[in-house]
Amino acid sequence: MSPRSPTGAAGSSSSASPPDLSTTFLHREVTDHWITHTPRDRPAAERLVALAKGWITWQAREIVTESRERCGARALFPVNGLAEYPANADGAITAEGDNLAIWCKAAADMIFGHPLAPEPPPATGRESLTNPAFLRRGITAAERHWHAGARSDLRSGEADDALGRWNNASASALNLAEAYIIGQAADAFATAITRTTAAGTRAALTDLYVLFLLDQVDSRSGLLLAQGALTRDHVRALPRTRHLLITRLAPHLPALTDAFSIPQEHLSSLPMLTHVRLADALTPTGPRLRDAHRHLGDGDQVGDEHGHEPPPHPTGTLNSPGRSSASQPRAASRLAFDRTPSTLAGTGSSPTAAAS
Repeated sequence: MSPRSPTGAAGSSSSASPPDLSTTFLHREVTDHWITHTPRDRPAAERLVALAKGWITWQAREIVTESRERCGARALFPVNGLAEYPANADGAITAEGDNLAIWCKAAADMIFGHPLAPEPPPATGRESLTNPAFLRRGITAAERHWHAGARSDLRSGEADDALGRWNNASASALNLAEAYIIGQAADAFATAITRTTAAGTRAALTDLYVLFLLDQVDSRSGLLLAQGALTRDHVRALPRTRHLLITRLAPHLPALTDAFSIPQEHLSSLPMLTHVRLADALTPTGPRLRDAHRHLGDGDQVGDEHGHEPPPHPTGTLNSPGRSSASQPRAASRLAFDRTPSTLAGTGSSPTAAAS
């Protein structure tokens, strides 16, 4: 189940999906729409902003959590710049209206205040799973399904029990809201591609767009199969199609990462991305008990310098049950992460150059 979905009914997005670009493009489109909306369009514009705020911040939490996990234990140290991001995302989820609360209001307004999406044609099995238009129709089919379900659920409640009727319809309504805003993100992604002139960059972005759509369709494949928007062959082919897309995109990852233009000064300050040892980066200022070579400082009287270390065991002995693990000291090894093109920004690499 999707951790960002308030109802948990919309399946999980895969870790290799490109939610960061889709959220960026959606944010730009929603901002432009808000700036240019008319007083007559204000209710719809407010609803769009509320849905975008919820979806983008839920996506942000998912992204930073996965980023922290991918970087291992080192990312738990604040000096490496990732540890505080999940809390920041949680703050954005709650700030200016808790996501679930504003989504409930927006979803309730959409039940009868938003037009029902057109019914897409049924799948024949001849459609390609890399066709963006076909995949986009799948999201439309999901939106229509949940919209019709929310209307039916609301009508089926007791007429004099407004809260009960909403509780009856809330699950379908929130899924409607999610399907709708995902469709808006997909449309914003498509608009960004049309503004790209370089052929190589356009091809890479199109593959990312298809991957985004494919992940959304995959997470709703059961519903779409039941609705006739996918065939059984389509569902069987989803994992293989996704794998081929990721394989095709892999060579472009450094350039796509560089396109975020993260300042070199910031990257260079993170021990995790340099040869600086984390222990050195965390070394406090002032006098130390021992220097870098483990020698005692002048005047320190702490007894035998090696008295605290475990005694070495004879060569050839094996660790056996009952033998203290303290007699098996771990090798003092450290990991050094080399800088790769994907950690550099502003060094001459760009999506255009790498993708063409």
